[in-house]
Amino acid sequence: MAGRAGRCRALRSSIKTLLWASLFMFLSVFTIASLRTLSLDVNVGLQLADWEKIDLIAFNVSQQQRDELLANFKEAIRIPTVSYSPTDLNTTALREFSGLLTRAFPAVFASRLVQHQVVAEHSHLLRVQGSRPHLLPYMLLAHIDVVPASEADGWDAPPFSAQEGILQALEYLLLKGYTPRRGFYIGLGHDEEVYGLNGAVNTVRVLKQRGVQLSFVLDEGLLVVDGVIKGLQGPAALLEDNPMPMLFGQGPERGTFEHLAHKVLDLVKSTIGDQRVKVDLVDGFDPLPVSSYNETTFGFQILKKTILDVFPQVTVAPGICVGNTDSRHYKDLTTDIYRFAPIWAKPGDSQRIHGINERISKKNYEDMVGFYVTLIQNCDIKELPAAHTGVHEF
Repeated sequence: MAGRAGRCRALRSSIKTLLWASLFMFLSVFTIASLRTLSLDVNVGLQLADWEKIDLIAFNVSQQQRDELLANFKEAIRIPTVSYSPTDLNTTALREFSGLLTRAFPAVFASRLVQHQVVAEHSHLLRVQGSRPHLLPYMLLAHIDVVPASEADGWDAPPFSAQEGILQALEYLLLKGYTPRRGFYIGLGHDEEVYGLNGAVNTVRVLKQRGVQLSFVLDEGLLVVDGVIKGLQGPAALLEDNPMPMLFGQGPERGTFEHLAHKVLDLVKSTIGDQRVKVDLVDGFDPLPVSSYNETTFGFQILKKTILDVFPQVTVAPGICVGNTDSRHYKDLTTDIYRFAPIWAKPGDSQRIHGINERISKKNYEDMVGFYVTLIQNCDIKELPAAHTGVHEF
């Protein structure tokens, strides 16, 4: 039994290594290819466009506010909302987390602009009412649950020791007297790590019953990479909009995927070491449709503008995210699903994603809150400005 358990652990570790290697291989290929097809002035068109004027509330926090922001963050991550399987969740921790939300964000849950609903016992759906109801709403997604972690795995500090952003941003804006023009939704799923079959699926069902259609959905995904991709000079924000049309599967990456698939199967078979064991695909799903990313696409351009507002030194490029999130369940509510997290990734950080010593700096967390503060306000414009001519589109 011990030998079999050891082989299983080795198998999981090897497959994880191969998957992460393939992820960054494709990020490298497609990011560099995307950036090299653009002009050197890739962001000029967006910056020179005649954007509708709105009175932005700047994200400036005092030291006391900064301490409170980080205290909320640390308290949230200390709650072990672990999902082991779709039927094995830490429901005690999920209830504790729900209590934390109302304590940490009193302005959000007391606001007349916010309608809050608990879905499937532990997920949360918030509707933030806009002053212009004719504007199509959008949705921001996040999740409460985490993957299992233990100090015995080799963490330098106890896991669950220091995560949030969207609600913190909304709390900040409401305390400043902000009323959005464009309404929006916030979805917090409680079982994203185990496919979202209860939280996200039921949240979508509620929205469908209300007849909701969304301008776009934003969920976690790709990052701001700096020094991670070989051959890419300077930081780049990779905005995942699902597989790139006309390219994916038609170039050298197709052969790589086919070769990698055989490698994974060979690895599984050799690790099991028993010819009587047959390996088959048990479950899977089709990739999501391609989201729009041209100069007339509201969601993509608003996200691009926000990234540049908060991180002016980066280049924004489409990317490919091989992982999946709750956002895949929302494809009937919008044609545009984007996956981006305003987090800086430097060399060595990729190995920590869902791994030992996964972390985020205090400054990065503060920037994340600032990103959502800016995004929510940028979405208040009625429509995009006319496209600036002479600049390549993605």
